[in-house]
Amino acid sequence: IGVFDPANEMFGKIMSISDDLMWRYFELLSQVSAQELETMREQSEAGKLNPKNAKINLAKEIVTLYHSPDLAETALREFENVFKKKNLPEDIPVANGWGDELKGICNILKDNKMTDSTSAARRLIQQGSVSINGEKVSDVNQELPGNQEYLIKVGKKRFLKIQPE
Repeated sequence: IGVFDPANEMFGKIMSISDDLMWRYFELLSQVSAQELETMREQSEAGKLNPKNAKINLAKEIVTLYHSPDLAETALREFENVFKKKNLPEDIPVANGWGDELKGICNILKDNKMTDSTSAARRLIQQGSVSINGEKVSDVNQELPGNQEYLIKVGKKRFLKIQPE
């Protein structure tokens, strides 16, 4: 987790750490006292505290530290919107189409920095991690005309909207 990461990204990365590692983050990065932390840990082990709720508090505290309380609240709402309610994020990047010509999906992903390479794009497609307009992409050689609108999803949280020129 980088200190210069955007608030939403920082929040999401904190939420993805393991429950065991979360306690170490609390020790090193939060203002929670050792006594409070021990109480939280005991409550978690007894099933009285959901680790996810503790992690949300940790994420809010860290995002507030490196950004602001407002951005921490916004990041929480965005996280819940995307991961809990399965809605689309509010800030999907938009790219322009490429006219009538056909372009391969692997190149589209690489050119728009959704993957580092066409090989990585190919692997993600083969793993079933890429969808276009809600439909899983199964053909690594699929080509798309650039004169249509598309919503491309890679993994659980990377989105790109293609708009015709």
